[in-house]
Amino acid sequence: MGAKTKIEWSDATWTPIRARNKATGKIGWHCEHATTGCLRCYSEGINLRLGTGLPFKPGHRKDVELFLDAKMLLAPLRWKRPRMVFVCSMTDLFAEFVPDEWIERIFAVMAMCPQHTFQVLTKRAERMQAWTTGWRPTTLTERGREWPLPNIWLGVSAERQQEADERLPYLTNSPAA
Repeated sequence: MGAKTKIEWSDATWTPIRARNKATGKIGWHCEHATTGCLRCYSEGINLRLGTGLPFKPGHRKDVELFLDAKMLLAPLRWKRPRMVFVCSMTDLFAEFVPDEWIERIFAVMAMCPQHTFQVLTKRAERMQAWTTGWRPTTLTERGREWPLPNIWLGVSAERQQEADERLPYLTNSPAA
């Protein structure tokens, strides 16, 4: 997680989903290549140098213990100045290895931080649509907050027109700001 980032379209990054290398104990991140757009993944390079030391391949899931870092999960609650936050910049929030409960907890923190704008990008657009159409923050709507929440921006990344054509319908059918 970075309270600051060099990504020009964000003020901060926030990745509360972490991974511990079972063999070395090194803590970093985990993701799994989903498309050809993952072949030159910047976060994989960072993870190789500064994280678990493992590439983002499905075969390495057995080599890591995934966990939701409680301290990092709550970090946006401590940020006073409004920020544009890139969510899960080091992994994909909607990857199949991320349990629904973790996604729900991450969305709950975003809901409690209306001063920030959260940018969620995914290559797993189908799961994003399924999850966002099924989740209803009932405690928020009871307090008069609308759904979808205006401070959560959903997006899909697409490396070519073919992937854009496949993913954009899922995005447009997802409830989002």
